[in-house]
Amino acid sequence: MTIDVTFMLNAHFGLFLLLVVVTIIALLVTLRSLLRSGAGALNRVVMLIYRIVFILQWLAGLALLIMLSATSGWPLYRLEHALTMTVAVILTHLFGGRRNSRPLTSLIVLLVTSALVAVAYLRLEEARAGLGAVT
Repeated sequence: MTIDVTFMLNAHFGLFLLLVVVTIIALLVTLRSLLRSGAGALNRVVMLIYRIVFILQWLAGLALLIMLSATSGWPLYRLEHALTMTVAVILTHLFGGRRNSRPLTSLIVLLVTSALVAVAYLRLEEARAGLGAVT
């Protein structure tokens, strides 16, 4: 049984949309925890969910990268996207939602990883538009 590339594209995009929703919820919960000056169990739970969704989205992207590159090679923009997302996943895993992490740490992780996701996404859009695709 083979997995269709279209299915993987849709799964990767669906997980991206889920990640955006979870990020917004995590930002709101983290800001609430900061304003109420408490670490809050809810903040840790939301950051754990954020990490899980982020890793699932990254794994789907990695599978998609392998599937697409098997037929069309390894264009630089795909590798840049994958590397940027890998750095974001590592940061999320190392600093996001640990048992003793503070809400400020969670906020910084959310902002930095969101910026990295935006850079990775915009790099793909730039390549799709033909503005900087290096093959």
